[in-house]
Amino acid sequence: MSEYNLDDCSLYDKNIICNKPVYIFENHNMALPVWGTFANRNNYSYKLITFDYHTDSRPLFNKEIVNSDNYRYYSFGTSDTNLCHPCVKNILSNRCYMRNDFNFEDVFVIAHDGIDNCEHITAAYKFEYLYGYVIIYKKTHSNYEESDKIEGFNAKYYISDDFNKISSNIIESYSKENIILDFDLDYFNRKKDLSADFFLKIKPLILKADVITIAREKKYFIAERIDNRLSNNKTLEMLLKNIKFVLSSYL
Repeated sequence: MSEYNLDDCSLYDKNIICNKPVYIFENHNMALPVWGTFANRNNYSYKLITFDYHTDSRPLFNKEIVNSDNYRYYSFGTSDTNLCHPCVKNILSNRCYMRNDFNFEDVFVIAHDGIDNCEHITAAYKFEYLYGYVIIYKKTHSNYEESDKIEGFNAKYYISDDFNKISSNIIESYSKENIILDFDLDYFNRKKDLSADFFLKIKPLILKADVITIAREKKYFIAERIDNRLSNNKTLEMLLKNIKFVLSSYL
């Protein structure tokens, strides 16, 4: 009997656009099995470039720990201390989730049952699917980059307005690494976020990415959108259309 894998899983809508694999799914935590599959398959870790309204870099398993300990408030440990928690050890017990010891079904269960939709980045880092990440976000946070570096993460954060001003040389430098390109549709909360200028700027990332992942996150898309004429489906359609335009222009 063959092992159940990513391309057998009906949760994911797989598109091949000009030979580029693009995986679409509802909740962002379910990016974890996709990233793990590609890291395991290619036998190397990735630099993640992600566009998201939120930073989505909470310590892994934090929500699960909060629920198991009946904490009243959403308090945080570090990623390392969380991995030592008894409930986390129980979740990970007898499962293959590291890049070099990987089973898709195991990671699917971990992501679905144990990882919140703001914890997948730190999980992917600790599981060695990622060696670094760049987060382009809109909701202002303070000291995330500093606290991540204290934990030993190779992390870089740009608020969207600052990212729009950075040089093309910085984008080119990221595109020279092994990258995964990731989008949360709530990043595109107004039509101008899907402008030709935006896709021209990130063209090197689209061209170089081994895989592109897209989280619909319909609840947060609706909550954060500024232009109410934008639907989740329409935004996805526009994103895919622009990805295809970039890829087809450089065949």
